[in-house]
Amino acid sequence: MTIKPKILVVGSINMDLVTIAKRTPTIGETIIGEDFKMIPGGKGANQAVAAARMGAEVAFIGTVGEDIYGERLIETLGNEGIDISGIAKVKNLPTGIASIIVDGKANNSIIVVPGANLMVQVENLYANMELIDWCDIIVLQLEIPLETVIECIIEGKKRGKTIIFNPAPVQSFDKSIFKYIDYLIVNEIEAKQIAETDEEDYSKLVEKLIEIGFKNVLITIGEKGVLFNEEDEIKHIPALKVNAIDTTAAGDSFVGTFVTSLGSGANKNNAVQNAVRAAAITVTRVGAQSSLPYKDEI
Repeated sequence: MTIKPKILVVGSINMDLVTIAKRTPTIGETIIGEDFKMIPGGKGANQAVAAARMGAEVAFIGTVGEDIYGERLIETLGNEGIDISGIAKVKNLPTGIASIIVDGKANNSIIVVPGANLMVQVENLYANMELIDWCDIIVLQLEIPLETVIECIIEGKKRGKTIIFNPAPVQSFDKSIFKYIDYLIVNEIEAKQIAETDEEDYSKLVEKLIEIGFKNVLITIGEKGVLFNEEDEIKHIPALKVNAIDTTAAGDSFVGTFVTSLGSGANKNNAVQNAVRAAAITVTRVGAQSSLPYKDEI
């Protein structure tokens, strides 16, 4: 029987304001866009939705503003079957937004205004300790305050939870927490920043991250696929060739699918393969949560 993992995501919730254009304008230039969409997003929320669509039981801890975006985003997560009891509304700050431009080559440029995401404080964790006790796996990113993420990593590990860390965007943090992290999932830029190296050999980059204290490392390298360690071997799984139209949320799709597959009993290699397939589907669709696939699609 397939295990249904219990996953807690602690992270950001944004409304993505997506503009489709043939290219990104230069400084001082105005161009005409081709389309505009408002799509639920935020790295944390995206990963939660990705996991829920893959069949996990998911709960979320985060914050939104007391505005129409916040109302819509909470409703959207609830409609995905996610436990939204850990989402707080805060005054005096708007719900987070991400302004995204997607060009004709499917590349994106993003400006994130965190807004209420800055209010995901340590107190929120302790106010929702029943969710931490409930889950098997905790998934974290860095679009919320660093001190909250660190406290969650340490507190979760004390309670025997599997910790998945996707440190995006990268910040400086105490290396003493590396030992508490079960799986580090990063892209090549984030990997170099954390390892403090310009190493271009991705296998050596995985090894470097292991040397500095991480147990399991996965580096996503876009259309080149994924590198990861399994026992004493560095493995590479290539990306699937697809007609990409928007890379937004591809990484979040990967994380949510990998975590759910792993928690459902798949070995690391199979979990990565499932995640690669999910990410490939995601880039063929526009937007963040709107592009995330369901389990029966992979």
